[in-house]
Amino acid sequence: MGRQGDPDRERDVQLLGARQGGCVNARQLCERGWTRSETDWRVRSGWWRSLLPGVYLVAGWAYGLEWDSLPFATRAWAARLMHGDESVFCLQTAAKLWGIEGYGVDDATIHLRLPPGRERHQVDGVKVHTWLVRHDEVTLREEHQLTGVGRTVTDLVLRLRREPAVSVLDSALHQGLLVPEDLEELQRRARGRRGVARSREWWCLGDGRAESPLETRARLIAIDAGHPPDELQLPIVDAHGVLLGFGDLAWKRQHLRRRTMVVEADGEDVHSRPEALFRDRYRGNDIAEAGDCDLYRITWRDVMRPAYFVSLLRRSLAA
Repeated sequence: MGRQGDPDRERDVQLLGARQGGCVNARQLCERGWTRSETDWRVRSGWWRSLLPGVYLVAGWAYGLEWDSLPFATRAWAARLMHGDESVFCLQTAAKLWGIEGYGVDDATIHLRLPPGRERHQVDGVKVHTWLVRHDEVTLREEHQLTGVGRTVTDLVLRLRREPAVSVLDSALHQGLLVPEDLEELQRRARGRRGVARSREWWCLGDGRAESPLETRARLIAIDAGHPPDELQLPIVDAHGVLLGFGDLAWKRQHLRRRTMVVEADGEDVHSRPEALFRDRYRGNDIAEAGDCDLYRITWRDVMRPAYFVSLLRRSLAA
């Protein structure tokens, strides 16, 4: 095998791949003296895997075979290595890098932007966009170029449906990536772009007190039903003034001795764990003993069938 067995060359490529989500590209291999036949031999032997045109996954045996089973970092680096250093991550991919939630189900597609005229053929798993982006709308994060928070949020709001769009706004505000005053400027900058008319009323719905997309969805259902919550993250204290926690959404009723209706939005991924179930039970008992709150719990299944949640609201608020 000649140079194919050189441990120093192997180690060099492995270290390079370790810094790039497990990936290297043909240009980097050529710069290190690798020939096409050496690369092909490793792919045929199963040690490496051809992931995208000109991009190889070293130690390919350690990863799943399907694109959507690969770690996000691997998919992102593979897309960048294929399309070059001018690529800028955008839309859902940029949101994931910023830690913004609520944009919907992750279909494992990597979204990136290239300057007009620099695009290549589309490949499965990567979506290339060629819109114009100003220099001040691009930043560096985790070694990648990506659209800034404001541009990322704006792009998503203009493209998504109302519920995920407002969830994105809530998430960015909750994490302190944006402040409420930023939204008016972002909306102003969006003038003239496709989607600006239908999203005009959504910007004012952003609320950083929402701690999860589930809370956002529940709030929007309540607003549409004519029963917007009076409070978000309502402090709940016992008879001795001890803070028991915060109610995700709260309605101050005029009936039932003016007891407050409190709705807790329970994400199944967290609240289904055994320790969380016990904690929620104890917390629910404490709130019930506080004497002035009625606690209800909803899950994603409930907001996916809004009629149930609306009925619950109307029955409770009319009692």
